[in-house]
Amino acid sequence: MLYFDSGFDDGCEDGRWYYYHAHNFDNYQKKRRTRCCSCKSVISIDDVVVCFSRYRNALNDIEEKIMGEEIRLADYYLCEKCGEIYFNLQDLGYAIDITASMSEYMKEYLEIAEADRKAKKW
Repeated sequence: MLYFDSGFDDGCEDGRWYYYHAHNFDNYQKKRRTRCCSCKSVISIDDVVVCFSRYRNALNDIEEKIMGEEIRLADYYLCEKCGEIYFNLQDLGYAIDITASMSEYMKEYLEIAEADRKAKKW
């Protein structure tokens, strides 16, 4: 479901992961192929992607002493098509779950835009 980003940070205290917003496209440069976290299409070496660095907070004091307060997780990637949708919706101010279907987000946005267009006609 699309909603406007309020800038609210819930802190992710219960071990859920979070990511920092990506700002541009890049070429995928890992040794093995991976999948888009949204549409699950295969991403090959040198494909254009959007990379998201993921983290989670330490779950207890021991983990914090060993690994630090912020623990790095494996990166997630969006393919070029999903990345384009992500950047466009982000620019419009929507908060986006990168693991959700970007094509579904696009359909939902088009429905909202069509409803707004019809409302402005009256």
